Order: sequence, then C-alpha cells, then structure tokens
Amino acid sequence: MRLHDDHPTTRTPIPGRVESGPDLAGIAPESVYIPGIGPPTVPLTFERDGVTCGVVPVALATGAYGEINPEIFLAAFYLHAHYRLGAESDGFPDAVPFNEPRLRDHILTRYLGQQTIAVDLGPGLISAARSQLARGAPVLVQVERSMLEQCASGYHGRPGRHLLLLKGFRRGLLDVFVVQDNQHVEPVANGRFLGTDPPRLVDVLDEPMVTLRAMAHSRTVALKSLLGEMYVEGFYPAILVESAHDGFLRRARSTPGYHLEDVSVLALERVASGQWPDATAALAGLREAMWPVSADVEAVVLRKVAFTGRGGDPRAALAYVSSQRAFVAATAVLAERAGVDQGRVAEFRKAGVAVAQAWTRHTILRAVTTAQTGATPADQPDEEILQLERRLIDQLHQLH
Repeated sequence: MRLHDDHPTTRTPIPGRVESGPDLAGIAPESVYIPGIGPPTVPLTFERDGVTCGVVPVALATGAYGEINPEIFLAAFYLHAHYRLGAESDGFPDAVPFNEPRLRDHILTRYLGQQTIAVDLGPGLISAARSQLARGAPVLVQVERSMLEQCASGYHGRPGRHLLLLKGFRRGLLDVFVVQDNQHVEPVANGRFLGTDPPRLVDVLDEPMVTLRAMAHSRTVALKSLLGEMYVEGFYPAILVESAHDGFLRRARSTPGYHLEDVSVLALERVASGQWPDATAALAGLREAMWPVSADVEAVVLRKVAFTGRGGDPRAALAYVSSQRAFVAATAVLAERAGVDQGRVAEFRKAGVAVAQAWTRHTILRAVTTAQTGATPADQPDEEILQLERRLIDQLHQLH
C-alpha cells in the first residue's frame, strides 16, 4: 500500500541509522533505536505559537536524516502556510486554510528529499512498526489521546486525536516502543493534576501539598514558555499504542464529521538529497521564495484577512495566525546556524513578534465584532499589518 502514486514501491534499508543491541536493563535480547531524533530546539508551544501535534512530530522525525532538518521543515512549512500558499509555481492553488498532510508531504519531498509511506498493517501494528524501525524509518501513528493513560487524567478523559512518533522498540517482559512525545509529561507540564480528575489525587491532599503542587505548576509553565512543548524521550507499552490506534480508527469511523484526513500509520524515509541540505542553503531558499511575496504583500495579507473573517471557530483562525511565530522562530535558528550576525537575527525576531501580535489583535477584534453585531467586518487590509509584514520580509532579506 502506498500513500502517493508517484512514490517508488521498492524499499531499501537505510544504512547507518539504526542502533541494535541488548536492552539497557539486560532483560530483553534485542532493541532497535533510531538516533538523531531529539527534543525541539525551536521553543514553540501549542497555545502561544499555533503549532499542532500533527506538525511537530513530523518535524522531529526528519532529524533521523540530519540534525538541522527539523528547523528546515518548520521554516519551510510555515513559510508556505503564510506566504506561498496559492502560488501556482508551488502547485498549490488553494487558499488558506491549508491542507496539512498535503503541505507536509510537499515540504518533505521538495526540500528534504524525504517522503511518507503508508505502513501495511497486515501483520499487525506492532510487527509492522517494528519492521519499519528496524530499517531506520521513524513511524508516525495516529492514536486516540484519551486512551493513553496519562492523557486520560490529563485531559479529563476527553477524546481527541494525537500523532505519536515512534523511534525505537525494546523487547522484554513488556514490549515497549521508544517515543519522542509530550503526552507522557503533559499532565505535569500543564499542571492538570491540580484539578479534580482523578478525584483521589486531590481529595486526600492537605492544603500544604496543594500549595506545593501549585508552586511546581507555575515553575513548569514558566519552563515550558522558554523551552516549548516538552517532546522528550519516553516509553509506551506496545499493546497500549496498538489499542490507542484502534481507538482512533473506531472514533474516526463512527463520529459524524470526524473525517480521516490522512493515513493512520506512516513511516518516514529518505529517498533523495534535499534541495536544502544545510542551514545556509535553507536560508537562501527562504529568501528566494519570499521575493514574489515582496512585490505583492497586500494580496497575501488580504487572503489571511479573508480567512480570519470566515466565521466558524475563531480559535482555528487564532491558531493559524499565531503559527507565523513558528516560521520566525525556526528561520532565526537557521540564521544563527548559518553564522548570520546576531544583531540582524535579533531584528528579525523583533519584527516577527510585532507582526504576530498585530495579527492576534486583528483576529480577536474581528471575532468580537462578529459576535456582538452578528455581521462579519469587510475584508480590508490592515495598514498596521501591511507595514509590519513588509518590515518582516525586509528583515528576512537581511539574513545573509
């Protein structure tokens, strides 16, 4: 089974990407581990920066084939999402909002020489995923969030989809997948245990313990604002991953309006050399891709203004405009890695913060106006945003 018709059907082992050997505890006879996949170096959060759990794990997975790849992926993905979507030369005539899986695969293939393939689940998810990991390909699995033990309490049992990144497997008394994920620390990182779910965690606590938990919560929130989403290495029982995946499929098939946008289990493989092999090449590519935008900033702004006024859930529009921060943050990291003057990088970051804040104010104002009057404001370019976008693009061109 293949995800794209133009993908090759021949699969070859990926040399030099797998470490196999005895389990560290000496219990299991073997293990598989893909190096190079680590926590994000770009400090992004879901709430502040609009990134999603459908994008971050893919970015981290690209690190299996090159240390700088996650930053390249994020910069390219959000460049297209905010500036290049609708450009015929990119093969994307769609207006925003973008099709996330389609854009993901476009970025992977065009810039990184990587592709996603649909994993054949005939032998079962555990065996199929382990086979992909053994040849060095990270695996991405759609799971039902509420079926992960930590999430059941962390999200009060509320259902939701989550993309899980598998980067290893350990056979033992309990077979486990090695993951790079945030859900096994999410309840602690977000302080969700301060609530009443499960009640026994709070009911038996006296006031001093609640105070200690509150102090710990404030510190972890502060840490998260600096470090971003806490995608750290951990372990999930293999049978839990399989059950959570089954739960995702059941919910996708039984819930009205819950359409399956993507293949539920993907492997990521490298098939060619990417256009942007390093930070310097990526930065040059970003500047080149922005030149057509420089000549028609107003059209880009108008597309985004129209999107924020389409109605529906204003949180979706707010998350979209906030994700422009991800483009700025990832590009700034690439500039630093390319040796660009720190003063220029700082000015670029400053311009990015200013335009993101302006878009946030604009989106909230439109949502409030629509709620109060029942009418959507006319789609007109905001002069402040136009000036700030031009400044940001100018600062991007200075990153050399």
